[in-house]
Amino acid sequence: MPEEGQKAVLPRHVTLELTYNCNHACPFCYCEWLSHAELYDKELSIEEWCSLVRTFAENGVKEFTFSGGEPLLKKGVFDLIAYVASLPQKPRLSLFSNGTLVDDPVLALWFVVLFQVIKTAHL
Repeated sequence: MPEEGQKAVLPRHVTLELTYNCNHACPFCYCEWLSHAELYDKELSIEEWCSLVRTFAENGVKEFTFSGGEPLLKKGVFDLIAYVASLPQKPRLSLFSNGTLVDDPVLALWFVVLFQVIKTAHL
């Protein structure tokens, strides 16, 4: 922990694995949790993720990647994205997704409402 009055030294970019859930079982996936069902009950809530993102942004993190599992399966993920968009630091956001849940409503949110925060999508 930094001393009082000092900011933590954090990386410029942070990847956050929001959920263990995934709608695929790709043989090349690096996700260890696919064989550890007990982890599914230990995910952070959206409120906890918002708190972490705020702390990271206040301490110099400029870019976030939301990953998983499949981040679009995380209940409340669009609330988290909107929260990132509202931060005064205006960090960049990438979403690492398999793309199978990207439909017209998701695209509308992506490109109309939150275009200023989501700069890249890896499908």
